[in-house]
Amino acid sequence: KGTMAEEIINRIAQSNLMVFDLEELWPAGGLHVFALSPLATDGLFREKAVRQSLDDMDLSAYAGQVVCIEGAQDYIVPQWLWPMLSHALAHAKFIGEGADVMSQYYTHALQAMELSPYQDKKVLLKGCASVAVPPSAYLQAAAQLEGVASKLMYGEACSNVPIFKAPAKGK
Repeated sequence: KGTMAEEIINRIAQSNLMVFDLEELWPAGGLHVFALSPLATDGLFREKAVRQSLDDMDLSAYAGQVVCIEGAQDYIVPQWLWPMLSHALAHAKFIGEGADVMSQYYTHALQAMELSPYQDKKVLLKGCASVAVPPSAYLQAAAQLEGVASKLMYGEACSNVPIFKAPAKGK
């Protein structure tokens, strides 16, 4: 009288759905903040003092990292400071200023991505990231995927929002 257990079928795995997860592009070391305040003696940036401060700092923690330069809004920042910081932080993976640094990072990362694996595929742009993926990353990812995917959806495999479906070829 025993009943045979029904095999659980993963229909999502069988659907040829490819997941595009922006969280996978999040920098492994997270976001590192470089504050400008230690470089501003009495609220001013003086070339000699800034150069000496940068020489005295251990900047090795920024090597290979995404670095956000913060504090520019609190000072009158001379234009020479930006290339000097770029040189000092040359071993960082990516450097940006202020709140837009992650948007800039994602723009850079998405433009460098090879999208051919998504060509003519059903693609799910995964939602619900556990890190703060900026909205601009979703905008750009969707725009780029629309150029290659046959269908684009947003969300999770079990609950998604259709974004677009390419017209059938030959019509």
